Amino acid sequence: MAEAKTTCANCYEPMHGSYCYACGQKDIGTRLTIKVFISQMFEALTEVDSKFWRTLRELTLNPGRVALNYINGNRASYINPVKYLFVCFAIYFSLTVITGFHEIYVQEAVNDGEGSQVTQEEVNSIEVKEDNVQVQVSAEAIRDMLRNQLNLLVFMSIPLTAFFLRWQYFRAKHNYPEVLSFLCLIVGHSYFLSIFLVILMWLFDAYQKDIRTLLMLALFFFGARVFFKMGWIISFLGTIATLLLTAISVLVVGASLVLINLYIA
Repeated sequence: MAEAKTTCANCYEPMHGSYCYACGQKDIGTRLTIKVFISQMFEALTEVDSKFWRTLRELTLNPGRVALNYINGNRASYINPVKYLFVCFAIYFSLTVITGFHEIYVQEAVNDGEGSQVTQEEVNSIEVKEDNVQVQVSAEAIRDMLRNQLNLLVFMSIPLTAFFLRWQYFRAKHNYPEVLSFLCLIVGHSYFLSIFLVILMWLFDAYQKDIRTLLMLALFFFGARVFFKMGWIISFLGTIATLLLTAISVLVVGASLVLINLYIA
């Protein structure tokens, strides 16, 4: 008779029962069979369903409560906020690229920063002076840089915005990681809901760039009331302030990326 398996194939700790006490892996034997593969696939789908869909459902109904539950220790029931943000953004970004809306969004975002009527010479040549050194930078090169770094700009502005929010709502006594978790859930869910907006805009051939921003502000408004324990009026004023702080964060990060590109290139 073959000797019974006594150690975990994953962490090599002694096995006591069907699951390893150290890493949690199930003992499935030495070979990965079709039966085991299908069984694990359904287990994975069930786990994703129970955690992912609960996160989606409760974020839609009460985003502030989800954030509070998560920071208060109920983390096994929800997806990690950072992971949720990246997953939703990845799906949203992929759809915008496929539908062609990403290029439209970037072009409009870049064009909005070009200012009012200027001469062609002023647009094509920008002088940056430091230590009596002049660096000629074309406006087209700056637009290309912003186009390439836009995704990084979005993600890098989130931690900075969370830093501002931490001090804006200091009376709530949430620390920085807790505020960052709340913001990741809010922004991530705005990307998730925007997936359906992108599909609808693609079907009806109607692009509206400000819808996702309004959606995110609405989620923040209702979520902040619960998470920071505020009234309706204070929540509204706080949402307006958050919009300004987000704009400042994007400008700071964007300006930093421009300067890094100028002095490294």
